[in-house]
Amino acid sequence: MKKFSTEADARIVIDDLLRQAGWEPADKSQVLTEISIRDMTWIVAEPVVRYRVQSATKTKDGDEISTGRADYVLLNRRGRPPAIIEAKRSAIEPYTAKQQALPYAKKIAAPFIFLTNGEIIY
Repeated sequence: MKKFSTEADARIVIDDLLRQAGWEPADKSQVLTEISIRDMTWIVAEPVVRYRVQSATKTKDGDEISTGRADYVLLNRRGRPPAIIEAKRSAIEPYTAKQQALPYAKKIAAPFIFLTNGEIIY
């Protein structure tokens, strides 16, 4: 498989794989990209979950909000995030991003994490 020198190169392949799996990366009701986890607050409003950006650095309970950026956040039909995708360039073993992705997934209650460099997917 082709080597991708940058994360942006890998994203082209990741976007194609998402389309093959039925997700449309350009549709922000399905896929959010480059999302700042620290600034994101999920609002649960049955039956739809919406998101908004806010500048707070602590939750209502006083817990620190995870910082960082999720490369992709997948949204289901109800607007809930079933998964995040952490993208890396091909020179990086994607599994090394596990510890980076875990707090992102916890923050938005996404039960699944995908780690990929466009060649390998965990």
